[in-house]
This record gives sequence, structure tokens and C-alpha cells, in this order.
Amino acid sequence: MTVEWRGEMSVGNEVIDDDHKHLIDLINEYESAIARKNPVILEDAVNGLLDYAKSHFEREENLMTAVHYPQRNLHRDHHRDLLRRVQDFHKGLCEDHQIDIEDASRFLHDWFVQHVLNEDLKLRPYLTGERHDAK
Repeated sequence: MTVEWRGEMSVGNEVIDDDHKHLIDLINEYESAIARKNPVILEDAVNGLLDYAKSHFEREENLMTAVHYPQRNLHRDHHRDLLRRVQDFHKGLCEDHQIDIEDASRFLHDWFVQHVLNEDLKLRPYLTGERHDAK
């Protein structure tokens, strides 16, 4: 289930859009690791995704604060939930070896696409100066 960048995913900020493109690459690397059924490659892919997601979320949250995004706390909670779920997956991968890879794949794909389309796009008016409300 490969994820592809689409123009409508753009939040109007080059740094965040580039982060999202890189996250897509990492999710697709994970998909490739699943296809190879190689646990070492899979663990590396999960580590890379988790590390990059943490730094991306920090950048995005700092930007939300800078533009006075009113739902930044709720958005941050969504980030924390994703990190917790990926960390749980990673722990299961390393310790239990009883992970439903297809469910994890579907989760990463759906969460990324849905988060960008349903949550991150709400940032666009704040990042592009198109909003009409007061700070």
C-alpha cells in the first residue's frame, strides 16, 4: 500500500511539505521492508520513521505556536498518539515478534494520509496568511 504525495496535501509551508514528503518515503521504505520479510530491515525502517516523526512533529508544533494556531494542543495530542502507537508497534516488533504487519501497514498509511488531509491542512490558512480571524 504505497503512499504518494499529492499537491492537495500541501500545507503551504515548504519545510513542513518537505517533511511530509520524507515521511512518505519512510512509510514506503517500511512497505518495502514488509515485502522483503526481513526483520532487520523492518526494524530499521520503523526506527527511521519514529526518529523522523519526532523531529517533524517538533518542527510542526513550533510552527503552530509561532502562527498562533488555536487548535495546536489538540493537534499535538494527535502527534503524541501516533508516536505512542508507533512505539508500541516497535516494542512489539523487537520483543514479542507478534505484530500483525498488515494492520500496522494499514495504520501507518491511513493515519498519515488522514492526519495530513484532516488535521495538517487546517494549518494552511495560518501558514499562508489567508486566515480571516484574529489571533
